[in-house]
Amino acid sequence: MADIPEAVKKCAAMLKGTKSETEKFAALFMVTKLVKGKDCKAAAKKLLFEAIGFNFLKKLLNGKNLPDDCPPLVYKSVALSILTCFCQEEELATHKDMIDAIPTLLEIVETADDDDYEDNLIVVSESYSCLKSIATYEPGQQALLSIGAIPKMSQIYSAQSFQTDEALHLIVLLVTKFGNASWSDDPKPFHALVQRIALDMETENSERKYELCGILSSILITCRRDVIVNSLEGEIWPESIFKAIGDILKAKIGPKQREPALQLIATTLQVLGIQWAFMDDQKQLFLSILQLAAIEVRMQMDEKKLETT
Repeated sequence: MADIPEAVKKCAAMLKGTKSETEKFAALFMVTKLVKGKDCKAAAKKLLFEAIGFNFLKKLLNGKNLPDDCPPLVYKSVALSILTCFCQEEELATHKDMIDAIPTLLEIVETADDDDYEDNLIVVSESYSCLKSIATYEPGQQALLSIGAIPKMSQIYSAQSFQTDEALHLIVLLVTKFGNASWSDDPKPFHALVQRIALDMETENSERKYELCGILSSILITCRRDVIVNSLEGEIWPESIFKAIGDILKAKIGPKQREPALQLIATTLQVLGIQWAFMDDQKQLFLSILQLAAIEVRMQMDEKKLETT
């Protein structure tokens, strides 16, 4: 414990010596300052984590059977502020107690639009921060998959709730890890998510359009193709992607924009087949794709020639 600051040791001792939950909660305000300090390394955070006791933090998160001194949201906010810092350390982010907190964290982000959170959106933000840290490591990824985090995050993004990009990035992280095992036999969450992204991409006119190209490609490639293709009736996302890609190919774009667009074209063709490229009567998109592909092949060949000379 030589590398643990004296202030942290004193705080840990004080936490262990508290005689009531009110005293322990008051001591947490000191913890919030300490854990954000530059000298509070992994060992110090672990000491504080153990001194607080996860059951107490979980009780604050649940907001039940607590003293009436503060509103439940204040208790949650303090607990999440501390957990966010703890989650930055792998040993704590993968701790069984932290994994067990995933359902509570998901519940908070799922209810982000509730009136309770309107005045304290930091609670939602910090819940996402905890989830992202937990999802960085294998135990957290497995737990999030098994608890159904992907369809839940898909619903959040589809509904355009608060901080939907955070939900989207979590989805991409998980589907990249698990591939088509990310999705169940029910195609509705996948269709709803892809439709929302495709519509956003179709109507977006900033650089985000190309960011969404990459995100959509990463998600599409993980689909269970048989389930998705057989449930396309009534879905309009293939047309939305078609229109968005058409707009991109008509615009003046550089390599930075062209690469994600080409990747999305390739992925969409892989999932939906070549017939997707013939959705317009004039076959303009198909011809544009052929032309662009020919240019890319020529550029690649020219680069190889330069390398060998």
